[in-house]
Amino acid sequence: MLSLHRLTSGVLLAAKSPLSLSRRLNAFLTPYVCIPNDAREVGENLTVVPNFVSSEEENTLVDEIEKTLGRKKYEYDHWDNAIHGYRETEIASWRPCSEVIVQRVKKVSFAQSSKPLTHTHVLDLAEKGIIKPHIDSVKFCGPTIAGLSLLSTRVMRLESEQDATRDWIEVLLEQRSLYILRGPLRYNYTHAILDSTSSFKNNFIPNQRRISLIFREEPDK
Repeated sequence: MLSLHRLTSGVLLAAKSPLSLSRRLNAFLTPYVCIPNDAREVGENLTVVPNFVSSEEENTLVDEIEKTLGRKKYEYDHWDNAIHGYRETEIASWRPCSEVIVQRVKKVSFAQSSKPLTHTHVLDLAEKGIIKPHIDSVKFCGPTIAGLSLLSTRVMRLESEQDATRDWIEVLLEQRSLYILRGPLRYNYTHAILDSTSSFKNNFIPNQRRISLIFREEPDK
């Protein structure tokens, strides 16, 4: 069985283990990950932490984000055509009650030697909003990306640039969960948030408004 480390926040984090990928998935990731084959890149390159924040902490973050976004309207075009139906902002300085949560995300997501970007990318996706398959530019961020999902549950799909038909992964991003992508999953796979026709393991996932806090580290020199 996959070993688990209990964090001070009370959630469980998948730890590195010499066990095979299939046993790892059965032990922890299986409820949250769907793959057609034993994708070698999954292993320790994907972490899913359910209920990373409490409902009270979620409300704290959403309240601050709402005030920051103000009356911004949802947009349906994007400079690289990657996102439709969204509002976004960057927050570098959070209120103290939110900053505690943000620092907890960074502590769990990034190695001590890494340098997380000061600002947090906040993406407010409308009910019918989608994020198309893309890979974040290496000019803007390093080998680890973490996302905190608020307000609703959506499905993220990762597809290999080499063989998207056979080599893909779907991840259930539950409300208040944290996901972390590293290494090959960050560089060699596109990631997307699916539309209202999406399902996960034959269960329909209705589209609802979703806010994600996206954390990145400084790009490699």
